[in-house]
Amino acid sequence: MWRCFATGFLAGGVYLFDEPEAALSPVRQIECLQSVREAEKTGGRAVCHRDPFPFCLAYPGATLLYLTPFGLMEHPFQQTEHFQVLGEFYKAPEDFMNTIFDE
Repeated sequence: MWRCFATGFLAGGVYLFDEPEAALSPVRQIECLQSVREAEKTGGRAVCHRDPFPFCLAYPGATLLYLTPFGLMEHPFQQTEHFQVLGEFYKAPEDFMNTIFDE
């Protein structure tokens, strides 16, 4: 997967990634987003992620869609569970860990 980002995207391609962050460090995630931005500047591409990595949630101009019983619904990234849970962790890691372990 990293090779796709490192070597560039084909013109007019649509790319679907399933949990790409699983094998990427935060620095590599940022590099991936920089590659997406470069591809976007040279003609635009569609990149879709399932269970997007944290940095991807805030990608400028991104649309986040969730499949619900009522169809696809758009959500601002700040309202996603992923963003909220990580935000709580980063604000107070020790308190977060104590809460999840009931301590």
